[in-house]
Amino acid sequence: MAMSHAKTLLLLAATAFLGGCTFGPTELLIIFATVLLLFGATRVPQLARALGESVRAFREGTKRDGGGEQIEGQAAEVAQIEDTSSSADDKGDKPG
Repeated sequence: MAMSHAKTLLLLAATAFLGGCTFGPTELLIIFATVLLLFGATRVPQLARALGESVRAFREGTKRDGGGEQIEGQAAEVAQIEDTSSSADDKGDKPG
């Protein structure tokens, strides 16, 4: 169930950066505090790194014609990272 929260928060962040809506400092602070409470201090950097890699892959994919092989390789890497993190959650290796 935590992954659905992560996907929702990532969609909100992507919408904000793409100009769909604007957030003030108070809203950003509330969002950051919510993310910190939901995922903990050790998980937030992993989520930020995954978001950055996704944005980078998207930008590279939009700049290239026929770059599908590279995107598929990156999608496999992201899937592997998600599998690794979900298996750690299943084992009860939650920080705290």
